[in-house]
Amino acid sequence: MIHSTSDSEAGMRSNSSSPVRGRPFALSCAALILGAGESAITYDAMVGLNWALLALGAALAIPVCSRRPKVRISAQDWGFVTLVLMLATALGITADRFWQFLIATALMVTLSVPVLGLLGRRGEPDSPLGWVLAPFRSLSGAFDECARRMRELLEQLRADASIPIIRAVSLCLPVVAVLALLLSGSDPTLAAMRDAIAKALAQISIIPHTLWFGLLSALTLGGLGLALRPRLAISDTLPPACGGLQFSRTDQLAVLGSAATLFAAYLALQVSYLFANSAALPGSHVTYAEAVHRGFGQLNAAVTLSALIIYTLSSRSAVNPLPRLCKAAAIVLIVESQVLAISALHRVRLYEEAYGYTEQRLLVEVYSGAVMAVMAMLGWETLYGLQIGRLARRTWVLGVLTLCAVVFWNHEAWIVHANMVRYRQTGRLDAAYLIYGLGPDGLPELTRSLTTLEPSLQAQLQDCIRVMATTRYGSMRRYRWFEWTTRRKAVRQVLGNYPHPTGTNRPSPASCRIARIAPR
Repeated sequence: MIHSTSDSEAGMRSNSSSPVRGRPFALSCAALILGAGESAITYDAMVGLNWALLALGAALAIPVCSRRPKVRISAQDWGFVTLVLMLATALGITADRFWQFLIATALMVTLSVPVLGLLGRRGEPDSPLGWVLAPFRSLSGAFDECARRMRELLEQLRADASIPIIRAVSLCLPVVAVLALLLSGSDPTLAAMRDAIAKALAQISIIPHTLWFGLLSALTLGGLGLALRPRLAISDTLPPACGGLQFSRTDQLAVLGSAATLFAAYLALQVSYLFANSAALPGSHVTYAEAVHRGFGQLNAAVTLSALIIYTLSSRSAVNPLPRLCKAAAIVLIVESQVLAISALHRVRLYEEAYGYTEQRLLVEVYSGAVMAVMAMLGWETLYGLQIGRLARRTWVLGVLTLCAVVFWNHEAWIVHANMVRYRQTGRLDAAYLIYGLGPDGLPELTRSLTTLEPSLQAQLQDCIRVMATTRYGSMRRYRWFEWTTRRKAVRQVLGNYPHPTGTNRPSPASCRIARIAPR
């Protein structure tokens, strides 16, 4: 009896001092420290280096913390880390809010995939709906893990071994606070810290700041908890759907064959002017705007819809693999769709030559190119065995690469340069769009190109840039280190040539004499 009691007491002592019992407290402290740093550089701050560092840190922390002895990190995990690295780099380059929003959205979706892998649900994003829901499912899993870790922490704090530590901390805090207040009267550094804390507590912004700190700390605790807990069994592919709507061989052949026949008839009717400049033909009575607007949007919608039809029929097929006739009809439809996409792309280029280059028109061209690439991948999958998960992953990687390529390229600067070249060739320039339509990434190139304009137009653009430097881009004159981006720095250098006015020298928006031109 005595022996068993001593064994029991020894077991309790060993459990109370084991690293497993100390992990909830250490993990919570780490989450609070990281959450404080994250909230300090993100709350009420412009997007820039801060969010790029957070995304990169999260992408690296997941494979590093979840690494186990004799278990190698998969190539797919490192692939997602590479995608996050590219997106984080793009986030540290652009200063345009629109592109920052797109990059942040892509980062959330990309980071959610390894989180779902930690939850044992890696196969879920292998569908369009799965990719849309992946961020919400990963956030739900992170909050559930945070709640579980908090329950473990409360259980540890209720243990007898933790009571002396809690009492000691409770006694130290008020003593240290009183002594620091007394010493702050004789030390300027402590006095500044005291005043800063008092000012922060007196402001109403302390409430949303605290809530933001709590949210980031909870996400950090949940993410670290998921990475540190034992690996769950992960399924790379979802099992085929057993229920729901399924398409037979006859259904697939009828739908694909009818769509391919319709596309063939359309191409036969328009073969004479499918790639011609119908607006330039004598007697056509068709303007450039009509030549594009009559079919460009519809052509892209038809190509996108045909891709969705092939994807749906293949993913919900009752026959696996697809019959030869169905494959042939799908390939014919894909080839016809490529011809339509090339025709739509040609129409936009004619429109640009007539009316100038804008971001919207350029993005439409990028979208057409991306759709053509997706259709090519779909054709390859159809020929050599369609795997829905692989196609979804490759499509997402293509989208991320396209997004990063556009941001790295600085398309806004290219638009300014292309319009200036067109101005020197034709004497026509949509100056209002260069002022009101473009974002901050194109401002440095615009200021460098002013010397190529005629003096009157140059003076007008100078007045408009001076107004925009005060209104739209005024916040970029000064920024903190974690708000830095390469193009924000370039914009600040441009703004240095337009000193911030005060009093009566402040320019009025009326001084910008270039009228807004509605987009065609």
